[in-house]
Amino acid sequence: MLGPCCFLLVFLAEVFGGLAGFAAVALGFLLVQHRLSRGLSFRQSQPLLLGLTSLPVCLGLIVIFAEHKSGAWWQGVLIIVLSLTCSLAGAALASRQASARSTSPT
Repeated sequence: MLGPCCFLLVFLAEVFGGLAGFAAVALGFLLVQHRLSRGLSFRQSQPLLLGLTSLPVCLGLIVIFAEHKSGAWWQGVLIIVLSLTCSLAGAALASRQASARSTSPT
């Protein structure tokens, strides 16, 4: 599922500019983490969260350290913040849906 998201990211960034690419990253991480965490509690989905966000955090740190003299370091910060925030939101949404399903009267 990450392959099509990455392709969409590159396509949107090239056609519509960087902001659309960052929005695609955010949406991709939200959807992938939600899909991976379905049926799990938030605590159970933390290893998945760590695995999913480890690459963008490393990529963001590389961008920050490589571009600290130019003005592009903020893109690394944005990559880290968006990937972590949207992954956390996806895991929280999935765990909330799982707890709602388990407590609903049947």
